[in-house]
Amino acid sequence: MRKVWSIFWIPTAILLMLCVTSVVFAQQKPTQPKDLQYIETVDLRELVDAVKDLTRNVKVLSDNQKELTDNVKELTKSVNNINTRMAVVEERTTWITAILLIILAAIFGGVVTYFFSNRRKKEKRIPTVNALDEVPKENQDERPYDTRAEDELQTEGDP
Repeated sequence: MRKVWSIFWIPTAILLMLCVTSVVFAQQKPTQPKDLQYIETVDLRELVDAVKDLTRNVKVLSDNQKELTDNVKELTKSVNNINTRMAVVEERTTWITAILLIILAAIFGGVVTYFFSNRRKKEKRIPTVNALDEVPKENQDERPYDTRAEDELQTEGDP
């Protein structure tokens, strides 16, 4: 029996508390913001002066905005000029780099050629004569071509 009784009184108490709080809030007057209370007490002349000051400030701001717009246009032109110059410098740099690479390749090729040509000069080579070359008359008694292979074949066949 007590369980049923407690189930009945708990919702009733909650509803009663809600009713009391709603009545208390309903009796309170709405409060106005402090700014609105101040505006109600301000003199009309002060409002007119404030509006004049605001219009002056708006004119000054619009003039400043025009000046800033002009400055932005000038800055944009300057940036475009700088970008154009940078493109020219970049192109020149590319050409200079290409020319320097060609010069370095030529120097490297010359060094390699010099190294190998000196190496060939140091080696003792048997001179060979092409069939189209003329044999000088004074050297006709000598063999005009490399006969090492023939000499080796002849020595192999001899007992």
